[in-house]
Amino acid sequence: MPEVTAPPEALARSEAAARSEVIARGVRFHVRTMGPDDPGAPVVVFVHGLVRDNLSSFYCTLACPVAAAGARAVLYDLRGHGLTERPPTGYGPADAVADLLAVLDALGHTAPVHLVANSWGGAVALNAALTAPDRVAGLALIEAHGPSERPAEWNEGLLNTLGEFALMLEHDRPAERFSALGWRRSGRFAATAGALINGTTLLEDLAAAGPVGPADLAALACPVLAVYGEHSDVLEAGRLLLRTVPGCTLHTMPGCAHDVLQDRTAELLEVLLPWLAHHAGTRVPAGGGAR
Repeated sequence: MPEVTAPPEALARSEAAARSEVIARGVRFHVRTMGPDDPGAPVVVFVHGLVRDNLSSFYCTLACPVAAAGARAVLYDLRGHGLTERPPTGYGPADAVADLLAVLDALGHTAPVHLVANSWGGAVALNAALTAPDRVAGLALIEAHGPSERPAEWNEGLLNTLGEFALMLEHDRPAERFSALGWRRSGRFAATAGALINGTTLLEDLAAAGPVGPADLAALACPVLAVYGEHSDVLEAGRLLLRTVPGCTLHTMPGCAHDVLQDRTAELLEVLLPWLAHHAGTRVPAGGGAR
């Protein structure tokens, strides 16, 4: 199948994307929207991962081509991430779901939407579909955390990684060193990450969270696309989705680990765009593809 890339008009739309801020649940959220203003256009909402991620992870990878296919693409920074306000508490899945629904309400999107979620964003999207099934029409989950049959250890790897990162940020002070070297962007990222991990209840909230188990997964009524790398450390979550979710399609990326979104963007679009065309009613990309 030919490589799927964003056409020139999609790139132009990306440049013209509307940037705004909305207040939801008392928090100021940074939001970007792109695509047609047609009220009948399907709405596709992108939910990013933790700490190192923000809405820019989707901006020039998936959101631009999805908007070019006729969807109203909505991107937002999760609380504490990117340009969104960083309150000291509220970083568990339940708060993230409440934030998502409140952001959609503030934008006037009350009809069901399709969620495209990466990494920890997958846990948010899954819980949103279970909490408010009338608001979620479909899920495209990329390397999603959340599904597990092992409540005591489902997020152990994630917590260990974030804990080590927290210690490094606190003791090695990379933000100061990067700034001293003139690496302003890296310095800002390190400062933001340090404030999020060491200055909020993020780690405590994640430690207290439970996985989405088989019984809840079996109750999902919307279609689910799950994409995981062949060598991903969370591939078992994808296999569990396939076994338990009635409307699930699992696609495994050969030779890839957790960074599917960045490392295999073109192949990911070859899977995502036809799936959205089938389930959301966006335009069918040339060459068709798996549904």
